[in-house]
Amino acid sequence: MNLRDGESVHLQVGLVPIHDPNLFVEWKFNGKPIPNSSRLKTVCDFGYVMLDIAAADSRDSGEYTCRAFNK
Repeated sequence: MNLRDGESVHLQVGLVPIHDPNLFVEWKFNGKPIPNSSRLKTVCDFGYVMLDIAAADSRDSGEYTCRAFNK
């Protein structure tokens, strides 16, 4: 993605099955877990998985991965 500093980023994924109580989802940035913060927000609800980055800048440049797994 080619973004300007200050723009927002919205990444989303749909997962099936949506009612799996053993489903676990993790987002990573350059291989490291992404913590929630005032700029970074993750959501996983009923098969909808999302990562929002507010006011993106050069420190957000890199590889984002989303991994879902269960038993």
